[in-house]
Amino acid sequence: MTSRPPACEWAAPSATAFATARLPGRQTRESGAVLAWRPPQAAIGVRAGWLREDRSALGSTAGGAFGALAANSLVAGLEAAADLGGWRLAFDGEVGLAAAEAEGGLIADLTPLATSALSLRAEGRLTERDGVTISLSQPPRIEEGAATFDLPVGRTLEGAVLRERFTADLAPSARQIDLAARWRRAGLFGGALQVEAAASHNPGHAAARPAYSLLAGWRAPF
Repeated sequence: MTSRPPACEWAAPSATAFATARLPGRQTRESGAVLAWRPPQAAIGVRAGWLREDRSALGSTAGGAFGALAANSLVAGLEAAADLGGWRLAFDGEVGLAAAEAEGGLIADLTPLATSALSLRAEGRLTERDGVTISLSQPPRIEEGAATFDLPVGRTLEGAVLRERFTADLAPSARQIDLAARWRRAGLFGGALQVEAAASHNPGHAAARPAYSLLAGWRAPF
């Protein structure tokens, strides 16, 4: 009798499509699709997606003299997770490229916008009731891109408007890094107590003083 080697496991990619409805009071609309794949028992997964934004670009809106924005974005991400010494470690990173559009305002042109985001997380249990999570992350950030503005700077004696163009770099002046630690105790008065402390370096991706926060809450089913 001969034995056959085990068949190689294969998992088909998963696909998701989405769109936001035009709800009352909502001025933007997003639609897109994501394709993700992670082999069975693998520590690493990948994803790729497309996002269309109407009246916004990378989540930012414009109005008045700046006109209206729109964008088509392509993103690619990598996620990984592993167990090490009683801790669950996870990584998630994403890069993107957005083709932004502007019309009806002072923005004459937008170059392609390169973006990035990443996060590291460690989860562990201190006791049967106590768990702790530590995370380090960089929120989405424009890494490269520029906008060209067409501004009125004067008027001739005949009434013709004089205009001048200048280009502004859209990459922020700094990089925001967030550090957070969360402690959770279960089974406390029929619920769970959670305390989280966080610090943000260069909040808003601008050179600024660090921002700190401390949150506490108790949750219980009823």
